[in-house]
Amino acid sequence: MATPVFKMTAPLAGKLIVVAAVFSVAFANDAAQVDVLTKEVVALPGQSVNLLCRVSYSINFCQFSFPGITTLSNIYETENAYSNNIKYHGSGFSNGECGISIEKVDESNNGEFKCIVSPKKGERFMDPGVISVIIAKAPQRPILSPTVAGSYQIGDILQTGCIVRDGRPRANISWTLDDVPFIDGVQQLRTSESGSDLITVSQNISRRLSTTDAGSTLKCIVEHIALRPQDSVATAQINVEFKPLPQEDPLRIYGIKIGETAQINVTIYSNPLPKIDWIVDNDLVSDSSYDGSGRFHSAPMTPLGKATYNATLTISPVEREDTEKTFILKARNIRGETIYNIKISTLEEPEGVDFGAGGIVGIVIAVIFLLVIVFLLIFAKATNRWCFGDRVEHRGKPRSAGESSDTESTNEGPHARGKSAKVKNEENPESKESTPMTRQSIIPKSFNLKSLLPGGSKNKDKVGQIESGVTLDPKVEEEKPLQSKINPTEIVYAELSLGPTTVQENKPQHDRTEYAEIVYKKQPIENQMETKDVQSAESK
Repeated sequence: MATPVFKMTAPLAGKLIVVAAVFSVAFANDAAQVDVLTKEVVALPGQSVNLLCRVSYSINFCQFSFPGITTLSNIYETENAYSNNIKYHGSGFSNGECGISIEKVDESNNGEFKCIVSPKKGERFMDPGVISVIIAKAPQRPILSPTVAGSYQIGDILQTGCIVRDGRPRANISWTLDDVPFIDGVQQLRTSESGSDLITVSQNISRRLSTTDAGSTLKCIVEHIALRPQDSVATAQINVEFKPLPQEDPLRIYGIKIGETAQINVTIYSNPLPKIDWIVDNDLVSDSSYDGSGRFHSAPMTPLGKATYNATLTISPVEREDTEKTFILKARNIRGETIYNIKISTLEEPEGVDFGAGGIVGIVIAVIFLLVIVFLLIFAKATNRWCFGDRVEHRGKPRSAGESSDTESTNEGPHARGKSAKVKNEENPESKESTPMTRQSIIPKSFNLKSLLPGGSKNKDKVGQIESGVTLDPKVEEEKPLQSKINPTEIVYAELSLGPTTVQENKPQHDRTEYAEIVYKKQPIENQMETKDVQSAESK
């Protein structure tokens, strides 16, 4: 068979070269790699260390290079693989593991260890695995620089730093103030290396001082595997000076009992220690002394820690007049003087109300809710909305046919207040045409307003003006009876104001108002003129 011949053009040759390169890279990437379990090991001198390299296939040999030694050393799967101090470590060459175990490390073992294993058949050696072994060396003791010495005043800025020199590996720094972690004002950690592999670290802090810092202990704490605890801390005490701090004026002491011995204790915040004087009834009672009467004694100042002191005045015995006095305490130091006024009382100390954060938040929410409700009510009232809009609509709604003015009031005993009566125009069934009514003809002949009043015709109360403007006249009784059927839309409302039926000297008078509905039918213009002529003739 003839061998096929391929004619390769220049572009095709270029493509094949590229493909070959890609396959070569892929093959290299798929090759086995030395796996290092731990890339860095930190140990103290005298400790044991295990170093292990591993591949995915069985190996024929294992070699290691040690720090400072350029030659390779063969490691065998025997009890004494390299020396009495170094032995093989791993599960065997068949499992692809190459490792060593150093029984006791020292300074000579500080550095890089490299492991090399046999390659697969037909392949090249892999790059060696690298393991860094750090033999720890303790740094120097930390120091504070600049030193926290001397005295400060309130508002001064404290600036200092902590330096830890020549450690291996690098040390870490943390700060505390009175054993509480100090974070604010801490700057970034800085490192520097000398000619060797030893590392120096430093860190600065700054803080604005207040009265609470007086007497506080600042600590720089170093963390390092080789540093002893007693050598890992640098401390300094902060000295903030201030005059005795003022307090509530006056200070009140409760629970004093008349006739018994009592003590007035006042806590004073001051740095340095203040000197005190008590003044009682213009008498000076110095520290550790009595007054002229011997009833008042000033005890020595008692330190309570961190610029806090207690001043005590003993009263033996307490007299009633003492509860009306004002005891004066003067405390002074190099920064100034403060005067305290003290009152004593035989009452028990009142209990304060502590709402707490949750209670305060609840109160604020309730107040805001109340303000929103008040605002909505004012807004609704001003814009005639909601319930206020219904009232306006009701007031502006015209009266319906037959609706009476005012509602009937409830009865109050035998004499009812606010009675209402309706007088209707009734049509004459025998007549086909209804007679037009005048303003005076709306009240029938047989109708008597006094009959509606309590007491009948014997009541002498006067009838007031009717809302419609019609004046009741005695001649109205001579008119004809009202027709039986009246158009409901032609009802006129009237109000009768009555005076009291009887007068009693010992009982208050009660005004009574009675209501009646007067029917008025609008008449043509011609009939109105005739009615006016009749009225004028009758008046003559």
